[in-house]
Amino acid sequence: MKKLRYNLIPLMVLMLAFVFIMAPGGNAAVQFTDIKGHWAEAAIQKMADKGVATGFPDGSFRPDINITRAEFCTLLVKAFKLESKAGKTFNDTGQHWGKDFISTASAYGIVSGYENGSFRPDNNITREEMALMVVKAAQLPITPGALKCTDSDQVSSWAKDAVATAYDNNIITGMPDGSFRPLNNATRAEAIIVLDRGVEKYEAAGDGAGIDPVPVDPPAVSNISSIAVKTMPGKVNYIEGEKLNLDGLVVSLTRTDGSTEEIAAADFASRGITAAPAAGAELAASNTSVVITAGGQTADFKITVTPAPAGGGGGGGGGGGGEGTTVAVTGVTLDRDNLELTADGVTGTLTATIAPAKATNKKLTWSSNNESVATVNTNGVITPVAAGNAVITVTTVDGGFTDTCIVTVLPAPVSVTGVTIKTPPANVDYNEGNALDLTGLVVTLTKSDGSSEDVALADFADYGINVSPADGTILDTSNTEVIVTVNGEEAIQPITVNPLTITGIEIKTMPGKLTYTEGESLDLTGLVVTLTKSDGSTEDVSPVGFAAGGITTDPVSGAA
Repeated sequence: MKKLRYNLIPLMVLMLAFVFIMAPGGNAAVQFTDIKGHWAEAAIQKMADKGVATGFPDGSFRPDINITRAEFCTLLVKAFKLESKAGKTFNDTGQHWGKDFISTASAYGIVSGYENGSFRPDNNITREEMALMVVKAAQLPITPGALKCTDSDQVSSWAKDAVATAYDNNIITGMPDGSFRPLNNATRAEAIIVLDRGVEKYEAAGDGAGIDPVPVDPPAVSNISSIAVKTMPGKVNYIEGEKLNLDGLVVSLTRTDGSTEEIAAADFASRGITAAPAAGAELAASNTSVVITAGGQTADFKITVTPAPAGGGGGGGGGGGGEGTTVAVTGVTLDRDNLELTADGVTGTLTATIAPAKATNKKLTWSSNNESVATVNTNGVITPVAAGNAVITVTTVDGGFTDTCIVTVLPAPVSVTGVTIKTPPANVDYNEGNALDLTGLVVTLTKSDGSSEDVALADFADYGINVSPADGTILDTSNTEVIVTVNGEEAIQPITVNPLTITGIEIKTMPGKLTYTEGESLDLTGLVVTLTKSDGSTEDVSPVGFAAGGITTDPVSGAA
C-alpha cells in the first residue's frame, strides 16, 4: 500500500503567522517565556496586553525572528485601530490571509505596492519600508533633511524623508554603531518598538479625528503585451465640430503573463488608459482614427468626420465661407504635469491636446532634457532609464506652443544578483562523524544596483541566506561541499570528510568457554574486542557485530 506524504511546512508557516497576528479581544494577561531581559521586553508586553499581538503555542514570542510585510501591515492596522476600509486588492493578495488588513492600509494611504501591481505580502519587511509605513500611519509632518545615520547613502531615495522624520520623532534610534541598516529585514521586536513609538506620537497629537482614508482608484494597467478593440463605440460617423463619443467602446488587454482583461471606456481614466483624441474632444475633418494607449501598447479604430456644410449665402451669389481656410494652433496641453516611473520598469504615456480642435497642422515634437533619466518617442511614450528627474516637453510645429511634464524615475528595487565565498570557514577538513562548523564563514553579496556587501555567518538569517548542510550537521563521507543560497543564487564551499579506519584491535573480554573436546563446536559467547580508530576513538564489539564491522575469526564461531 502506498504511503501518502504531505508537505506540512507551508501549513505550519501559515499557522505561525496567524498565531502572531490574531490576538484575542480584550486585554489578556500574556506572559511570554523568552522576553525576560530582552531589550524590547516592556514594549512587547505592552502590545500583548493591548491584544495587538500574541506569541506561539509554546508560550514564546521569538522576538528576534523576521516579520513579513503582511504580518507588519496587520499589526499596524490593529495598533492604530484603523476602521476596516475597502482599498486596493493587489494582484497577489486576493487569496492571501492578510488581504483585508492590507486593503485597509491601502485605503488609508499607508501602502501602495509595487509598480507591477503586486504587494509581495510574504516578503520579509525591510527597516526602511517599516519606517515609511509607520510615519504615514502616525500622520507625522515630514521633516526632510540630513539623515542621522552613518549609512545614509544606503537609504533608498523614496524612503529618505520618512526615515529622517522617524529619527526626528525618536521612532527610530538606529543601531549601536550609528547605522540604520535600511535594507536589513526587521525583526518582531523591532516591529513592536517602532509601532509602540508611532502610536504614542499619533495619540499625543490627539485631535481625535483619526486617520482619513484616501480615495482609492483601481490600479493602473501594467505589464501589457498587447491591446485590441473588442467592442466598437456606438458612434463612429461624425460631422465636423461634433464631440467624440466613446460610449460602448471596450478594449481587451493581454498581459505578459498571458492573462487578459476587458476594460470599458468609462474606466479608462482610472486605469491609466488614454484615447487620442480624447472622449469629448471636438472633431475636425482631419481626425480619421482614435488611438487607444495602455501600458505603452496601442490600438486604433477608424472614424469618419464629414466636413461641416459650407456657410454662406443665399441667392445667387454668396460663396460658402471658409473652404480652404487654414486654422492656426493656439496652444497645447498635456494630460498631466507630473509622472512617476521606476527605473527598468514599465513605460508611461503622455497625451497632448491641441487647441483649437479644428487646427489645421496638428504635428508635434517631443523632447527630454535628460535622456540619461528618461527618453520620449514621437508618440509621447516615456521610457525610464535611471533614477532621477527629467522634463518632457511637447511642442507644436505650428506656432511653437509648448507644455511640459516633470518625470520622476525612482530607483529599481535592489535585489541580490550573486553570492561568492569571501572567507572560508576556519575548518574545512573533517573526520566522519564530526559536526559541521562554519565559524568564520563570510560571503559577499552582489546587488542589482552594482553595490556589494559582506555578510558573516551570524547575520545570514537577517539576509535570508541559507546553507546546506546546516551548521552543526553530523557529517559522513557523502558530504563534499557546503552550498550557500540566497535569492536563487548560490556559492559552493568544498569540504573534506575523511572516512574512519581501524588502527588497532585487542581482546577486551575472553569468551566463556576456552577448553574443548575434539569435535566440539567453537563457542565465542562472551568475547568482546576493542577497536581503535583513526580519530583516536575506541569501540567495543561483540561477535554479533563482527560481520557488520568487518571482523573475522579463525576458526569461525561454530566450527568443529
